[in-house]
Amino acid sequence: MNPLLAALLPAALAGPAHEDQIVQLKVTLQTWQRGQPWSKSNPTMQLSQAVVVEGLPGQGPALLTTAQMVDDATHLRVSKHGQPDETPARVFLADREANLALVLVDDPAFFADLHPVKLAKRPLVEGEVVIARWRDNQLETSVGRVARGTTVDSRTGVLRTAGVRIQADIGGAGWAEPVFSGAALAGIASGASGSELAVLPWSFFGPWLEELRRTGTVRPWPGRFGIRYQEIRSPAMAGWLGLDSPRGVLVTRVAQGSSACGVLRRGDVLLALDGQAIDGGGNVRDPDYGLLEYEQILSRHHAGEHLSVRVLRAGAEQDLTMPLRSYTGASWLTPHDRTDPPAYLMTGGLVFREFDDDYSGGSPELDIIDQLWSQAQTAEERRVVVLADVLADPYNLGYHGIQDLPVASVNGVVVDRVSDVLEALSHPDGGFHVIRLRPNPTLNEIVLDAATLDEATARIAMAYGVPALYRPEIDPPDLGPACGE
Repeated sequence: MNPLLAALLPAALAGPAHEDQIVQLKVTLQTWQRGQPWSKSNPTMQLSQAVVVEGLPGQGPALLTTAQMVDDATHLRVSKHGQPDETPARVFLADREANLALVLVDDPAFFADLHPVKLAKRPLVEGEVVIARWRDNQLETSVGRVARGTTVDSRTGVLRTAGVRIQADIGGAGWAEPVFSGAALAGIASGASGSELAVLPWSFFGPWLEELRRTGTVRPWPGRFGIRYQEIRSPAMAGWLGLDSPRGVLVTRVAQGSSACGVLRRGDVLLALDGQAIDGGGNVRDPDYGLLEYEQILSRHHAGEHLSVRVLRAGAEQDLTMPLRSYTGASWLTPHDRTDPPAYLMTGGLVFREFDDDYSGGSPELDIIDQLWSQAQTAEERRVVVLADVLADPYNLGYHGIQDLPVASVNGVVVDRVSDVLEALSHPDGGFHVIRLRPNPTLNEIVLDAATLDEATARIAMAYGVPALYRPEIDPPDLGPACGE
């Protein structure tokens, strides 16, 4: 720490020198290309921070960072004390739902002059903190102040957690910078907006670390609750529903496979979860962090546990018990935490692939699906197939430039998987292949000659360097029975 800054800091913030507790991660990563999902983009490199913590029993220290920093990593190196020397590292566990990752360095000498941090003991709810990071080979520190409690969205999964917003004059932050209160680690930055940092507090990652050290893994998370709802802020609406005042939220849809499925119904008013009353804005009052969105309650539990639920149904309040299921992004219509490569099929120059959160933003039609229907997977519709691109060739003349449009059917067969497209192409419609698209302002259907499809596909694959025409999908998790009304 800069000696002048240390002299100016309040005694409660001074703490030890953090040079021996923080290291820099250099991450090489690649992502799958949207329109050509058989290949990855060019490698890119990003720098982030990691903090030294006590590792697994018998294995020495380890490094704690956020999962978003090592997502899609192909190579990982670590440096310390601002020195140029880099040591190989590896990810032991990346918990995408919690947005936490434990990184190991196999060379035990790396930790010889480093020291694990101590975790804070009190909730990070007010006062000043120090944000520290390596930048340009120097340890850079900045004083911040806790602004308010907040609900933090996982950048890689779908879990929502209780966290804090910190006001700090530190540019380019949000790269897993450790946040200290005195000598203790109080939080880890998971994002930034302007001069505010979103911070995961020790009260969340402390138990996570403890369980990981004890068992070598972490239990499955519930993910999301699985409902869409309408806030009840209007006194008139509250009275119409039979409430004495605006409170709770009106359930408008229940997702199959979620914890709420089979417990809540459309038309219920959700009044309380886990004994905490829900207000008309969908918030609960946390004793430490104040008003937070109710869904963050799930981050304090794991799949297999049970929560109490209070609802207003048919004019009467009822207390229910809800078994928690693992309703993470893999169970969604639009997968939001995928680690497997996207399924695809290239045929006749048309590139079909599964739609997922990494693909979001391709077109207004896909944005609508992602925003309104991302959690609406059913047994009849497990995924959305997208016409991602058209590799131009005389065979597909008239459709060049078409991309990012959701597919409805192929040869009269409704498709919700890439394998459905492949199967439907074995049954031409009167000598033609007819691909119908979901409603959009660009194109209704594509018609291709069935007799010359294979010849065109081989020619196009060679011209564009497509190594494999087809990558099958991985089956989504079992959704269980329908939710009912």
